[in-house]
Amino acid sequence: MRSLELEGLVADCVETGREGLRLAQQRAFDAILLDLRLRDESGLDVLEQFVDAGVTAPIVILTGFADVDTAVAAMKLGAADYRMKPLDAEEIAALLRTLIARRDRQRLHEGSQLGEIEWLRIQCDRLTQCVTKPRLISMMLRLLLNRRLRLVAFFGCAEALRIVLTRAETSLTVLASDMRHAILQGVRTPPPRHQKLRDALENLESAGSKLSQQMFAGRVGLSRAYLSHLLTAQTGRTASEWCRGAVMRAALREILETTEQISQIAYDAGYQHPSQFDLHFEIMFGASPTELRHFFTSQSSLPRVEPRAGLTR
Repeated sequence: MRSLELEGLVADCVETGREGLRLAQQRAFDAILLDLRLRDESGLDVLEQFVDAGVTAPIVILTGFADVDTAVAAMKLGAADYRMKPLDAEEIAALLRTLIARRDRQRLHEGSQLGEIEWLRIQCDRLTQCVTKPRLISMMLRLLLNRRLRLVAFFGCAEALRIVLTRAETSLTVLASDMRHAILQGVRTPPPRHQKLRDALENLESAGSKLSQQMFAGRVGLSRAYLSHLLTAQTGRTASEWCRGAVMRAALREILETTEQISQIAYDAGYQHPSQFDLHFEIMFGASPTELRHFFTSQSSLPRVEPRAGLTR
């Protein structure tokens, strides 16, 4: 590890695969060195656990044995490269920088092609780099404003924002972990089995807050009560919750991206009383519309962080 630091990298080192997995889930490492011979289990098993856990950092396998079959297995499981020991620090540092640069280029040029889960995992990695609560909040607000965010993911992101705004937890690591869980839990939910439910949700995505609950059901030929029953059974959310999510998504954008009076935004969203809108808004996001607007307008750009490399041996 000291030799890597002399090459200009910041490195963390753990002795077991279990510790490495825990650390990789808590921090957004730019690259990981993983030894095949660990105290507690095979490095290939740990590699598979990293991949299953959604760790996006490129992983380089290290071994002291010239085992071609193991190398092939590691690459098939998702390793970015494979190196023999003893290591040359300068060579490894150059390899890590190459892999990090390649990953960053892929994110830049192929970001629009990423699936929603992969894209959200990248955003979750960025959460772990935030060093203050305000930066966590700022990043979540920008994520909620992203136009590619579909409703099923919007609910998870709104819950993550509510967690950071309402929890008294002082550990940023714990907060980021819980926020990551909230974000990814919803989007991993399989789509409804019923075709008409999938059609209804697609209509809601396109029409957004302009689609009333009655129209929501009528467009696919189901009664409002039956649609809500099916949605609850197959998605865990009622028709009114789905519609309210669409309303709140549109309202949040208006609140944060315009200077429109919040009371007018509430009326435009279909609320007769702004106080009821404020209540629903705070239940979903964990703060009032006024509080979130004030916070958002007081923030500048997202924080920049220095690259870090993780080392498991």
